[in-house]
Amino acid sequence: MGIKIEGKKILFAGKGRWLPTRQIPLLLGFVCPKCQEVLRAYFATNEPVEVWKYEGVEKEHQSRYKVFSVPGGQGMVSRHHNGDYRCGLQVYWALNQKDNLLEWFQEHLKGHRLTSLAELVRKTQAGEVNGLTLVKDVCGSGDTVLAYDPTQWELKWDTRGEKWEDYKKRCDAFLEKKLEALGCG
Repeated sequence: MGIKIEGKKILFAGKGRWLPTRQIPLLLGFVCPKCQEVLRAYFATNEPVEVWKYEGVEKEHQSRYKVFSVPGGQGMVSRHHNGDYRCGLQVYWALNQKDNLLEWFQEHLKGHRLTSLAELVRKTQAGEVNGLTLVKDVCGSGDTVLAYDPTQWELKWDTRGEKWEDYKKRCDAFLEKKLEALGCG
């Protein structure tokens, strides 16, 4: 039972005979690189799919997905993936790398100056920025969403022996090193 993307198709597998397994061609699809959950999918169908039934939840409002109609089919977007305790990745949904990275930078690095958005895009594409992953459309459209792993950008405070001032100094040094790697001021 479940929902997963296999190649350029989305598979809805039901439990029991009353819910048929459906394999539907994808128009666009994104899968979380950490937990493999479907993040966003658009698929070609003439018959609406009741996605919540394939998740195994009892009621539609319990679904992890927001479902909607699109021309030529149906779409679904994960509602609860950001900061989900099971995975921890945060997703930026714009289909443009620059918009996603700019939104991430403005949200997490307020007060700092980004010297080159093009350089940040290049470094992220090359995998040189820990904690930032560009998730590509499995259908090959060239569209991407951004997955951010906050554990790569945050330090934990050792409450058993570390003074708050020492922790703040350690955090500042850690952030400065990250900003230097990004080429920021």
